[in-house]
Amino acid sequence: MITPYIRLAGIIENNRPHGKMRVAVTLHQAVWIEYRGWWFWSRVKAVYQTISGDNPYAESGIPNT
Repeated sequence: MITPYIRLAGIIENNRPHGKMRVAVTLHQAVWIEYRGWWFWSRVKAVYQTISGDNPYAESGIPNT
């Protein structure tokens, strides 16, 4: 079986499945900084990061809170 997201190759021998499965995921990362005050070079208030993947079958393993 080959789809844009999953590649599966296998065989069943002696009532047991054997094979390989490949799930390709491209990660997209965005990082931005929030500065404190109007002097943008003075102090950093927070650093934010967002990571998302393009494969709907892959999970991050990190619970959403």
